[in-house]
Amino acid sequence: MINIILCNSLMSKGIKCIGPKALLNINNKPLIIHQIKSIQKSFSHKRYRLHIVLGYQHDKVKKILHKYDLLNKKNILIKEDKNYNNCSQTKIITDILLTLQKEHAIVINEGCIFSNICIPKVTSVYNIGKIK
Repeated sequence: MINIILCNSLMSKGIKCIGPKALLNINNKPLIIHQIKSIQKSFSHKRYRLHIVLGYQHDKVKKILHKYDLLNKKNILIKEDKNYNNCSQTKIITDILLTLQKEHAIVINEGCIFSNICIPKVTSVYNIGKIK
């Protein structure tokens, strides 16, 4: 099982009035939908679990996830960060990693869009480091 932690909890600097980066529209879809679709496409041949860390305006982001029917998936877990800062986000990520123990994990920072070409390269490197 590969675990993907998608961080979307922080308030974006400079675009606060628009909201979190997760809700930025790119080609008529929010950024978080592009990220999730890219993950689904990249891992369609593998077992994976997606942990989404939400924070700033988490209710709006959850409505978008509900609209695209992504809230009730068995392999998608939602964690909410009520503090919206780097320390609380880091603690949530660390807690997730500690519960995974020996399972493999990839952390994707908020606002990143990636090609599915880069994912197989990342998933082929398993023993990058351990949390003790």
